[in-house]
Amino acid sequence: MRSPPFVSPSARRVGGAGLLLCLSAFVLAACTAYTPQALEPTPAPLASRLLPLVVGLGESDVIRPEALRGVTLQTDFVTVFRRDLEANVFGKDNERWGFAEFRLTFDGDRVTGGGVALISVSIATLFVPPLLGAPYSLRERTLQAEIVIYNSRRVETAKYVILGKARYGVSLYTEDGYRRAGIDAAKNVMDEFRRRLATEVDLVNGRLRSTGAIP
Repeated sequence: MRSPPFVSPSARRVGGAGLLLCLSAFVLAACTAYTPQALEPTPAPLASRLLPLVVGLGESDVIRPEALRGVTLQTDFVTVFRRDLEANVFGKDNERWGFAEFRLTFDGDRVTGGGVALISVSIATLFVPPLLGAPYSLRERTLQAEIVIYNSRRVETAKYVILGKARYGVSLYTEDGYRRAGIDAAKNVMDEFRRRLATEVDLVNGRLRSTGAIP
C-alpha cells in the first residue's frame, strides 16, 4: 500500500493561510453586495439637531466634483447624503435656514496588501477559486469630501473636510463591489461629519439664525 505524499509543514501553513484568505474574501464579498437597502442610513441621530437646510445650492448637481479623474454614480452619494441628513441631522422645522453641499474632492481606488496576496493564491491554485466565484483581489476605495453649510444668504458658515474608506472584493461574476464600497465610504464620511458637528451644532445653529430663514 502506497503511503500518501509527504507535505511539509511550511506548505501546509501556506495552504492553510491561502484557504483562510479565500474564505475571508468570500465573507467580504457577501457583505459588500449592492442592494437598495445599502443606501439606507444607519440610525444615529444627533442629540441636538441642526436647523433644516436645503440640500444643494439649487444647481443641477447636489454633489459638485472638484479635481476628479471621474466621478461615477453620483446618484448614490446624493442619496446617502440626503437621507442621512434627514434621518440623523436635521431637526423638525417648516423653515429652511440655509443650504448643505457635498463636494467630492477625491475618489481613489487601490489594491490592498491582502489583494496582492489573494492574487498570488489565485495564481497558485490555477484560478480555480475565482472560477467558482471567490474574489481574486481585494481593493480599497477612498473618498475625500467637503461638506459645506451655507446660511440663507449663501455665505459659507461651516466646512468639514473628511475621508471615508471601504474595502471590497473583486470577482469574475459580480461588478457591484466598487459601487457598494463607494456607498460605504460615503456613509463613513457622514458618520465622521455627525461626530464633528455634534460638538458645535449650537454654534452653527446660532450662525444660521443670525441671517434668518430662506425667504
